[in-house]
Amino acid sequence: MKISERLKTVAGFVKKGAVLADVGTDHGYVPIYLAKAGRIKHAIAMDINPGPLSKAKEHIQNYRLEQIIETRQSDGMEKLLPGEVDHVLIAGMGGSLMARILDDGRSVIHHETFSRLVLSPQSEIFLVRQKLAKEYFQILEEHMIKEDGKYYTIIIAEPGVCDYADEIDFIFGKRLLESNEEIVGKYLSDKVEKLAQIRAELAREQSDVVIKRCAELDVEIEKYQEALRRYQANRKD
Repeated sequence: MKISERLKTVAGFVKKGAVLADVGTDHGYVPIYLAKAGRIKHAIAMDINPGPLSKAKEHIQNYRLEQIIETRQSDGMEKLLPGEVDHVLIAGMGGSLMARILDDGRSVIHHETFSRLVLSPQSEIFLVRQKLAKEYFQILEEHMIKEDGKYYTIIIAEPGVCDYADEIDFIFGKRLLESNEEIVGKYLSDKVEKLAQIRAELAREQSDVVIKRCAELDVEIEKYQEALRRYQANRKD
C-alpha cells in the first residue's frame, strides 16, 4: 500500500498505543499504516461517504487488520461515543468543516480520557486554531510540509490553555513562527513576493475597484511581513 509522505508525517504524531478515530478516513490509509507498524491498539476509520468507506473496509480486509481497525459511516464524530478513543486525526478537508466537526464532537474531545488531536486542514487554518483555543486545547506543535507544489500545515493539540494571543498567531500559527523549519520562512517570503507582484500589476490601472483591491493587498502584505519578521526574530534567538 502506497501512502503519501504527507500522510506519513501526519500519522507520525499519533502516540504509540493510541486508540484512534480517523475522521474522514477516505480509503483508510492512515490507520492501516499505523496498524501495520504496530503503533496503535485500535482504530475506528470513519467517513460520511459509503464509497470511500467501502474501499477502506476492503483494504483493511486485504491486510487482515479487521481485529484492529473497524469502519463506521459517520458525519464527523457523530457515531463516536465519549471515551471510545483517546486520539482523533482529521486531515484532508477545509478548516471551516474541520472546526464544525470539532464543535459537534465536543463530548468526545472533552472526555477525561481524551489525549490528542492531530489535524491537517487544507484551508482556513485560522478557524481551526481559533476553535482549539475556544475549546481549551493547547497547540503543542505545528509543522509545514510541501507536497505536489502545495503547502500543508499539521497541528498537534492536547487539552490545556492555548497561548496564541493575536491575529498573527492565529492566521500564521505561533508554533510555526517559533520553529526553525526553513520551509516556513520560504513560504512567507514567497507569499510576500507574490502578493507584491499582484499589487504592482494592478496598480497600473486606475479605478475605484483597483484602488480598493490594492488597499486590501497592502493590509494582507503587511500581515505576511509581520509574520516573517516574527519568524526571523525567533531564528536569531
